[in-house]
Amino acid sequence: MNTKPIINLNNTDYLTKNSNLILGESLGLKDTINISHQKLVELYDELKSNDWKEDELPFTQDRLDLLSAPQTVKDLFKLNIAYQFEIDSLLSENYATLLAPFVTDSQYSDMLSIIQYNEGLHYRSYLFIIRKVFPEPNEIFDLVLKTKEVQERSEVTFKIIQELKELGAKYTLGLVENDQELFNNVFKGIFAFYILERFNFMSSFATTFIIPEAYNGLMMNSAKTILKIALDELIHWQVGEYVIKHLITSDPRGKIALEQTKEELLKIIEEAYQAELKWSDFILSEGREVVGLNSNLLKEYVTWNAENVMYTLGFSDKIPGDLPLKFMVNWLDIDAVQHANQESSNNNYKLNTVINDLDSLDLDDF
Repeated sequence: MNTKPIINLNNTDYLTKNSNLILGESLGLKDTINISHQKLVELYDELKSNDWKEDELPFTQDRLDLLSAPQTVKDLFKLNIAYQFEIDSLLSENYATLLAPFVTDSQYSDMLSIIQYNEGLHYRSYLFIIRKVFPEPNEIFDLVLKTKEVQERSEVTFKIIQELKELGAKYTLGLVENDQELFNNVFKGIFAFYILERFNFMSSFATTFIIPEAYNGLMMNSAKTILKIALDELIHWQVGEYVIKHLITSDPRGKIALEQTKEELLKIIEEAYQAELKWSDFILSEGREVVGLNSNLLKEYVTWNAENVMYTLGFSDKIPGDLPLKFMVNWLDIDAVQHANQESSNNNYKLNTVINDLDSLDLDDF
């Protein structure tokens, strides 16, 4: 059995300044002198500068807001936060942990570590809101564990991440070879994490931010805390996007992986897309529609995000149209948030984040 060493003191990537992101020479001494992926350094610094705490804002008014809100708004807020809490529980335990056996670049390793820490901050923030705002905080656990729509929403990506967990254990113990099949499966795992953050989260943020939009600042500090989470997630999925693009354009095995798994990747996108359409019908059913957002509008936003994923990764030549939910610009571009400081506490002390400009890949290699 050829188990992986805890530290590879034979690693000489520092001499070439050209370490592979995954499945190259096992990591040895960490290196911030000889940088192979400057973009990851920049994203690390940006995420680090975003750092914040879950208890920065008071939630007394939000508690009163939730108590007095229509039952349909209460249900919309609770179901939405239940899903977000579930996913961040998973990511805070598994993001860096499950990819670590395969990562062979210091910058990517550091990036994954800070993302996993960041996801821990996110789930703690959701629980902090719940503890301060919900009359019965333990209700959140029942909402996750007893609502099949919450559990089923991300089944397609959960399955791939579970397979990655088992594969990592086998690879660490030397039970599987570092071959193209392994590379393909790790590539799919990275893709699954990317879809969770780039695709699934985005419609959840929309159904969170519509509440203060439609109800004159209702639940504003909860929304502002979740805004901090959303801005972090924009950085997370830019990391995934960079890694995927680099692998399929600059790593010979990555190019092969794209050829051999493309149909599977398209199926992942399609299944995630259909799940989001189904979720849109559920979350905005039973009277939970609000002014400015119904299931059809949310489906348009889901479709817009799917088209962006397809275009960005070179799976489609169709250029996405205009953002269908105009109010989202007010939230995802932090400089555009118009709420006055006297109306709610202001915790937006980092003001240089903008909506990502999604570039398409050069398709000549496909």
